Amino acid sequence: GICPSSMDSSKKVLVAIARGLSIGLDPFQSMESFYVVNGIATLYGTAPLSLARQHPQWVEEGFDEWFEVGGKRVPGHPKDWTDDVTAVCQTQRGKAEAKQRRFSVADAKKASLWSHPKKLYGVYPFRMLPARARGYAIQDNFGDSLKGIQIRETFDEEVDGRPVESNGDQLRGEVEKRKGKQHNAGLHPIQPIEQVSNSPDRNAGIIQNAMKQSFPDP
Repeated sequence: GICPSSMDSSKKVLVAIARGLSIGLDPFQSMESFYVVNGIATLYGTAPLSLARQHPQWVEEGFDEWFEVGGKRVPGHPKDWTDDVTAVCQTQRGKAEAKQRRFSVADAKKASLWSHPKKLYGVYPFRMLPARARGYAIQDNFGDSLKGIQIRETFDEEVDGRPVESNGDQLRGEVEKRKGKQHNAGLHPIQPIEQVSNSPDRNAGIIQNAMKQSFPDP
């Protein structure tokens, strides 16, 4: 079909379309821009940057991305991916001072991303490191353009359906805390979308209505 392989159920499509409509994406854009995990819709790819660029206070001249080695900016991609290689993303909001966010090879290793068999940081660092830095920059400076929706590239693991944000050494501690102390801390798993609706007919009707809102009859 025309849906991405990750959209393998009508319930996931429903979540993606509903969340997409809230931030101005049409149903087809939503299906291509969301990754749904246990009913939680997260944006990935170029969608977060595209939404941030539509913000009225986005300053295109203040946007930039580059690599640093040893704290110094280098042209293009580094030849060797040593621990001090850092991806930097800069954004500017209105007349405020431009902000920069960084993510390094050392950060990826601390978060167990560099050699993780299901992650691509060690294979495609020239893509993955900038994606993480860009995600942090957009969330911190233009979070209102996402309306609370999380960016997939800034999260590494899911514990009982709850995404865990990477913060170097804190990642492992947060994962263990949620695994071992959920009940004591009052952290309950996000309810999967199956508990919202088990009726395929109802879900299909909601999707059809969303499509009509985005593509009204002429």
